[in-house]
Amino acid sequence: MNEIMNAKKILLLAVLPAAAAASLFAKSLEGEYVGRVDAKEAHFKDNPLIAAQVYREGDKYKVGIYPDLWRRAPAYAKFDADAKSRKIDFDCGGWLGFKGTITESGIVGEAAYSTKDGKKSAPMKLKKIDRKSPTLGMRAPKGATVLIDGKSFDEWESASGKPIQWEIVGDGSVKVSDKKEQWVGIRTKKKFKSLRLHVEFMTPDERSKPLGQGRGNSGVFVGGFEVQVLDSFGAEGVWNECGALYKYMPPQINASLPPEKWQTYDIEYRAPVFKGGKIEKYPRITVFHNGMKIQSDIELRENTANGSAYRALALKDEPVSISLQNHQNPVRFRNVWVEEIE
Repeated sequence: MNEIMNAKKILLLAVLPAAAAASLFAKSLEGEYVGRVDAKEAHFKDNPLIAAQVYREGDKYKVGIYPDLWRRAPAYAKFDADAKSRKIDFDCGGWLGFKGTITESGIVGEAAYSTKDGKKSAPMKLKKIDRKSPTLGMRAPKGATVLIDGKSFDEWESASGKPIQWEIVGDGSVKVSDKKEQWVGIRTKKKFKSLRLHVEFMTPDERSKPLGQGRGNSGVFVGGFEVQVLDSFGAEGVWNECGALYKYMPPQINASLPPEKWQTYDIEYRAPVFKGGKIEKYPRITVFHNGMKIQSDIELRENTANGSAYRALALKDEPVSISLQNHQNPVRFRNVWVEEIE
């Protein structure tokens, strides 16, 4: 597992129906771009790396240009563009300026910067990257319990006690469904103490909505502790967005991928330790999102909850269920398995 986690991250077009073609066309510029500015002086001499992110919100592309995508760096520049565009031409100013063109393969342009002799510019070039989780498709180790294999819900029960209404998609995944029971999640029949949990999930195409809690919302719970699932590609990565210990701790970085791409959580949970009926050690959790560590051995002294009135811990010296949330968004899950650890 550790070796995999530490691995270095870094069209053919068929004839499509008009609606499908329009959908593909509208998403073609969405993604992440990385590259450098080839400057011999001033700011970009010591800071040549540059990155950009393009995501869709309604009928607009939202574009951000950054010194780094995954270290919460403030943006150099942000701007909007028509989401129907095949390419985006931009010219945005500030103490650093950027001018260029975004296409499906990358960004080419120039960056302007100030020197003692006045404003100068240097070429910049960024390549579009296709980032995938290094643990995507990872098989359950010997002795682990496979919770979702896309064939049945044998390991689960509905939180309502009624038959599970979620859908088996037929491609190895299951999908949240609220057609008959709204807001009703599922939980494992078996309970666990300390564990390693692998989850693969996909947020749906809800790009017509603004970023927020209405896009691809679900959650992975270990007992009362939730790791938030949300379409947060392009978001800030705050305490209620993807990878957060919900309203308890924001992710260290926003490692989210765009909607309709498979993502992974790899979670290690250490159960509380009791002595003489009293808690001696609080539970702790570490979370990797798409191979990037976003929560590092966090001590859980409060519940993850929507509101301070629900934060009080009621820990017991007993195993807990794993749960998947129904937040009325058709999020999909596949290849979910759990391994008990000492």
